[in-house]
Amino acid sequence: MEKVFLGVLAGQSEPGLICVVCATLDFIYYTHFESHTTDSLKKLEQSWLDFHNNLQYFVDADIRKNRDDFNIPKLHSMQHYVAAIISRGSADGYSTESPERLHIDFTKSAYRASNKKNYIKQMTKWLSRQEACHRFANYLQWTIPGYVAELTAVSESKDDDEELEEDGADNGDDSEQDLQLRYSIAKQSAYSHINISTVIDDFGAVDFLLHFTKFLHDSPHTLQSALAPQPNTRLDAFKCFTVQLPPSGKSKKFLKLTYHT
Repeated sequence: MEKVFLGVLAGQSEPGLICVVCATLDFIYYTHFESHTTDSLKKLEQSWLDFHNNLQYFVDADIRKNRDDFNIPKLHSMQHYVAAIISRGSADGYSTESPERLHIDFTKSAYRASNKKNYIKQMTKWLSRQEACHRFANYLQWTIPGYVAELTAVSESKDDDEELEEDGADNGDDSEQDLQLRYSIAKQSAYSHINISTVIDDFGAVDFLLHFTKFLHDSPHTLQSALAPQPNTRLDAFKCFTVQLPPSGKSKKFLKLTYHT
């Protein structure tokens, strides 16, 4: 529309409006330049001045009451374009197309993953988990030569019981002053006093008893008089827990990992 806008108005509108439209279009086209020179920046600045100086037309035509009515964000930002281009480069590298595309990933997919009740909190948690997966994949690529991971967003709907259970978990403190490894887990276990044999048979953890015994043997907190766990030993089991890892390598952010059984 901008390409034909001035031609459509020519001969049909008052000279004051033509001057404003011409200055506006000049400003838009100059800002589209992929590279700038001192001369182009001067013309960009002049087009802004021409636009600003001809705004009186709208006041005289009783479209706006006074010049202060033009103090709106989009028009105010125009006076900063020259300085921004000088300090940050040409404006063609900035676009709203990427954020519009991310609306699908960050809003629609996140909403579909919720149970449609109190969905904002669930969407935020879903996005945090997706970001944690991407950060952990980047961490693995940084630590393991040749590691390649292909992550896909999971947007399965969850039921009410699962969401209520997760809400009961302790979110922990996100302060970066504490560099110790921390974790958060629900206050009440999902499975109380179940046999290790049940864990092995029903959950498919065939090596659980072996690794659990080794963990207790190597732990400095295990008493020497403690008996080795047996298949009939009873434990409390949780569906998930979240581990917060301290920053590593070049990253300055904590990494939160949520494990589900």
